[in-house]
Amino acid sequence: MAYKSCSYPFGSGRRWRMSIDKKYGRYCDGCGDTIQKAHRIWDGKDFCATCYKRHFVSRPCLRCGASARVHKNSHEDAICRKCSLEGRTCQRCSKPIVGKAGMISAGMPVCPSCTPYFREPRPCEQCGRPSTRLSSMPQMGIHAKICDRCRNSASCKTCSVCKKSRKVAGYTDANSPYCAQCVPGQESTHACPGCNTTLPGAGNAKCRPCINKDRILKDAVMLAATLDHAWAKDFCVNFAHSLWERKKDSPGLAKLYQAHQPMLQRLDATYAEIVEISPDTLLRDFGTATLRKHLLVRRYLEEALSIKVCQSSREDAADRDRIKVKLAEHGGKPWGPLLKEYASWLEGLEISTRTRRLYIATAATFCAEIKVGPSGWTESQAQRHLLRHPGAYLNLLRFVGFCSEIRGWRVVMPPQSHVLNIRTKPPATVARLRKLLDMVDAEGPEHVQDSVLCRVLALSFGLTIAKMKSIPRENFTSDGNCLKFKVDSDSVEIPTGLLAIAQAYLQRMAA
Repeated sequence: MAYKSCSYPFGSGRRWRMSIDKKYGRYCDGCGDTIQKAHRIWDGKDFCATCYKRHFVSRPCLRCGASARVHKNSHEDAICRKCSLEGRTCQRCSKPIVGKAGMISAGMPVCPSCTPYFREPRPCEQCGRPSTRLSSMPQMGIHAKICDRCRNSASCKTCSVCKKSRKVAGYTDANSPYCAQCVPGQESTHACPGCNTTLPGAGNAKCRPCINKDRILKDAVMLAATLDHAWAKDFCVNFAHSLWERKKDSPGLAKLYQAHQPMLQRLDATYAEIVEISPDTLLRDFGTATLRKHLLVRRYLEEALSIKVCQSSREDAADRDRIKVKLAEHGGKPWGPLLKEYASWLEGLEISTRTRRLYIATAATFCAEIKVGPSGWTESQAQRHLLRHPGAYLNLLRFVGFCSEIRGWRVVMPPQSHVLNIRTKPPATVARLRKLLDMVDAEGPEHVQDSVLCRVLALSFGLTIAKMKSIPRENFTSDGNCLKFKVDSDSVEIPTGLLAIAQAYLQRMAA
């Protein structure tokens, strides 16, 4: 099938994409015939082999004088194919391209190594992850286009001898993979360059302790170069040595040391001399949360300086930090100044830090719940709060005394006995059980519905309805004096008050 030739003259400067017809496919722009592959593309137009000879004339190469074909309407210099391939460099890595390029992108050559960076990502046919490196593995029976990760998973496994991910050379009798360097009976070994420890596999790889030592000391020296004080420089290097002695075989030792670097930097910025460090200054400047986060640094400080941050000091510091957090949390509220004044007043009393924290926390909850105003609160407001928090009564008495003595408010607290004697709403389970028992009393155990009997027994013994229904009749036994039933491995005796209900339930099961 032939098509009408294009009406745009060659050399007009108009750039065309690939010449494709929706019905018949790709075609030649010279003669209009359908083609599978263009023999030459010029100015965005496709030319078949016949039109190539017709439209491209032979001229001497500008560099070597050999014959070169250029379009008859082209004003470009004639360069033969051999000369055009010489001196080409990759547009990404600038390395010379010898032979065929991996691809041509925007008219510029790309070497085979850089080609994946110019491809559009496509989904892997095995895992679905987008990748620019898709290929098949016919030698392993994989013809689908898969990514590097899936390809390595299929061809490589962790060797059971040297513990490295390598291509599988075979499997042991226990179905454990081994690599070519660790074939049973032909295992290769080498000495660690650092400590001469014998390691499996060939090569010059170091053992884990030597790798950790080189890495952690390198990080320590780099960190020491950024510190200001000489004692801090020595301390961070000595801490690295101590950490390596304790955890030399740990794969995550380098990350562990890096996690403690902020603490080492803060120590250098806080103390000019090492003699300034003491348990009190550590708790004052860093707080318990930071010392707990950097526990290894704190322990090394205690060993190096022969100091000890005792448990009671840490607890007091933690309580002081909690007091600060609580005051800051309510600082922007109308009752914030009241709590701050209350905290200052408590500091003058001979009470422990923990007790002060509990007093302040109780007062903060009370103020936030009843929205304490400039004139205090009413007895009914305090009573409603104590109904929800009956255990806060004694702690609130101290706050009431402060408001009466220091602020001069006329505030009172309801008597504790009055609060405790107020009847509260019974639990929902008790209310449901009471309603079901009323139904049984009204209709009688013999006439009430089966579901009511089952629910009464289930609620009474803390079982679900499904669990109660799943207990077979054979699990109910009677020894003449009492009735029992078995749940899993436990035997439960039915009290006298539920005996009539249980017997009626058994009769329904037998029917």
